[in-house]
Amino acid sequence: MLADVPWYLQEPFIGFVVAVIAAIWGLIKWLVLRKNKKWETIIKITEMVVTDLYHEEVRELKKVAKDGKLTKDDIKYLQKKAWEKIKEIAKEKGIDILKMIAEEYAPTWISKIVSRLKGKNVPIKD
Repeated sequence: MLADVPWYLQEPFIGFVVAVIAAIWGLIKWLVLRKNKKWETIIKITEMVVTDLYHEEVRELKKVAKDGKLTKDDIKYLQKKAWEKIKEIAKEKGIDILKMIAEEYAPTWISKIVSRLKGKNVPIKD
């Protein structure tokens, strides 16, 4: 009876194909979860660095400013300092952040996290 059925429709071959598909699916899920965990870590690192910089430098810069606001140069300086610290911490954790966020997008990334923290009422605004 098995001789009448083509080889690709026989139970052992179908079982093998299902096993291969399940293995591939498991690998894909593992890779996605791993990448998501890296993103979560990068977000936490950025939030920590931004909050620390706020408490260490932003308050002082705002006090010194005549209008109590940061200048564009202050913001660029703080973003650069934050990015260097983020890269350093990510490297310590074994994450190559430059593979996930290009250097030229760092100011945008940091600004996004600052806005997010302000929206959460994290003690980053006066």
